[in-house]
Amino acid sequence: MSSISFLKIANWTKIVTAAGILSGLAGCGEINASVDDDFAPVFWQKKDDFTEMDAYYLDAKVWIDRESGQFLALQFQCFRHSGAQLSIDQNLIVNSNVDPAISSGSARYLDAVLFKSGGQAPQVYRHGPDGRVLSTFQDATLDLGYLLSRDENDNYRSVQLRFVYGASPLTAQIGDVGALSRADSVDFDLSTANPETGKFLRACAPVKNWVPPDQRSE
Repeated sequence: MSSISFLKIANWTKIVTAAGILSGLAGCGEINASVDDDFAPVFWQKKDDFTEMDAYYLDAKVWIDRESGQFLALQFQCFRHSGAQLSIDQNLIVNSNVDPAISSGSARYLDAVLFKSGGQAPQVYRHGPDGRVLSTFQDATLDLGYLLSRDENDNYRSVQLRFVYGASPLTAQIGDVGALSRADSVDFDLSTANPETGKFLRACAPVKNWVPPDQRSE
């Protein structure tokens, strides 16, 4: 796949094709990432007055193999009705891609996604109502709400993600976490320690000291 089509959301972003990655965003919130680090996570947000919806995004990229130009483009999303306490439709869009300036080869297939949070043991991401392991894919939309958990203060915990690309199809289908964790992979931390990823986690968490609309003073 030669383009990052999932980022074309209502013209809220612009795609910079040099090196096949995003280096700028248009019509969105404040961006603090260094222009010299195109792979740094970038948080941005958008308010849609027409639907009365607030949208929060985190864009990130991770090298799989720099020499062959293979990388992952990630977009974390969550949406909240204006004035609501809780966010809805929390997504993680994963796009396996290749930088055309480096190689004309093909993007990697991913075999599984592992995650852990809050000191818990690693788990394999399971997709859909049948709970199947999401495997052998280049592009997918994950349920981010499945990955997130809240602490005692209703804040979202950091999540460590591992994208596995070196496992056998059988190992992926079985969902053997131990075997999958030892296969070739790349990691990404959705962490409160990073300023941009922390902004996203805080924006998506339940609103502090929230008051129902019918109880608010004029």
